Amino acid sequence: MARTLLISYAGYPYTPSSLMPDNGLAMLAGQLVDNGHDVKILDYGTVSTISGIIGADERKFLEKTYDSLMSLKDKNGFIKNVKGLYYINQLKRFDKHLEKKQEEFVERISEDISDMVEKEKIDMVGFKLYLGDGFVGSSKIAQSVKKKNPGVLVVGGGPTVDLVMQKILEVEDAYDILTFAEGEDIAPLLADYSVKRKNLAEIPNLLYKDGDNIVTTRLSRVEDLSRLSEPVYDSQIYLAMDGKEKFNIIVFDESRGCPNACAYCAQLKKSGHQRLRDSNNVVDNIENLINKYNFRAFRYAGSSTPYHHMKDIAQEMINRNLKLIYSSFGHAREEFDDFAILKKSGLSTLLIGIESGSQEILDKINKGNLTNQIENTFNKVHERGIFTVGSVIVPLPGETDDSLKETFDLLLKIKPSSVFLSFPGLYPGTQWAKNPQKFGFEMKTKDYEKFILDYKLKTLFPPSFWKPLPYKLDGRNFKQIAKITENFGKKLEQNGLVTRLTDDMVITAEILKINLEDYKKDISRSLYIGDAERIEQIIEEFNTRTANGDF
Repeated sequence: MARTLLISYAGYPYTPSSLMPDNGLAMLAGQLVDNGHDVKILDYGTVSTISGIIGADERKFLEKTYDSLMSLKDKNGFIKNVKGLYYINQLKRFDKHLEKKQEEFVERISEDISDMVEKEKIDMVGFKLYLGDGFVGSSKIAQSVKKKNPGVLVVGGGPTVDLVMQKILEVEDAYDILTFAEGEDIAPLLADYSVKRKNLAEIPNLLYKDGDNIVTTRLSRVEDLSRLSEPVYDSQIYLAMDGKEKFNIIVFDESRGCPNACAYCAQLKKSGHQRLRDSNNVVDNIENLINKYNFRAFRYAGSSTPYHHMKDIAQEMINRNLKLIYSSFGHAREEFDDFAILKKSGLSTLLIGIESGSQEILDKINKGNLTNQIENTFNKVHERGIFTVGSVIVPLPGETDDSLKETFDLLLKIKPSSVFLSFPGLYPGTQWAKNPQKFGFEMKTKDYEKFILDYKLKTLFPPSFWKPLPYKLDGRNFKQIAKITENFGKKLEQNGLVTRLTDDMVITAEILKINLEDYKKDISRSLYIGDAERIEQIIEEFNTRTANGDF
């Protein structure tokens, strides 16, 4: 038996979804337990992390600045530029202080984790790696663990490895091994290796150094998702599940992989071809989570769940008379007329990729659907009272004033319940990154993968004030790109469309039986200023209501 510690540190939890349990770690824990290994999970996407980084003085400053910015909003809800710039510049200076506070927090938990590894005789420590603050913080923790416990096996995994692969080993020596693709079958094998130290080359999905060379073992994916162990959320294993640290909204793998090849998305590289979990097995597992933990709020993990598969699962949920609420990614390619069944089963929210209202742009990014399909899908979903979050990327390669107008006009016509708007992020592993010139990108660095590993998102202020990303799109630099995105969002709001409402917010507000806009303002302000007490109150009420089925 090996003793394993799984760690997730992504930085300060600025979004409600970052306070949700990590299904990936829970799945790994289930596999380890079922294979006879001891495991604990340290997940720092918690209320305690908020209070550990933002103290009373920081909160006082953020509260004053946030409220001052909000008081400057005009009748359309936008901050007046001149005075707003003054406060944003203050925030930019204050952000340097917050970086130091986060570094101090990482140092404290590094010592605690290193002591825990020594005291509990841990054999393997696995990190879920993120970009930015998460990568920097996790690597510091890994270095501390390795220094105090030189015999422990330190492993890095997660989506960041899929994106940049061996680049991590080129810039960071704290990780003995990296795992890519799916880890459920790999975790027990690595646990065995941590105590036996043999046959490493036979384990798939690994990257590790052999002298000056980096070895990549064969790729393996889980073809039958139904054979996987059930995720573990017991508080003695998943320590953050004890108390009021997490929203009990559980992500569940009803499918994996993607049937599409959108040019901007790395999902195909990360998750491979689409595999559907048996619908009865999905409902068996969800029912067990309800009975064992009183979890009744879920989010499907699949990036493009087929509606026929959702229907099969929904019908089985209805047959078993399960009381739950859930959200899912959807799409606008499949003709489907049974959204009423999905709604009846508990589907609250669908997240649907729109990206653009221009057919020419959609074809260029290989989106794989027609604008009239988008319109038809939204009309059918709205008829059944299902909340929709439509994702849009602005500007896209080849974007013109005319194509932007087409997107704007389509959004006004279909009226998503909320628009999730983003600028064109250039992610490794995508067609954009593999062939940037083809899509109008001009790279300003020779090693973009290394650049983004520690690139930190600055959520205290708009992207146009961030450190510029090192690329241009159609001749526009990052600040110009971000300004187009921000101005497009303002125009949407001025014309009555809502932005920045996410599926987890919808579920939470529905459970709490409060106005959605009021909840968005409450949770957004609380996370921004570090009001841990208020966030804890919201979490406690939400978890109590879901456990009791009070919705």
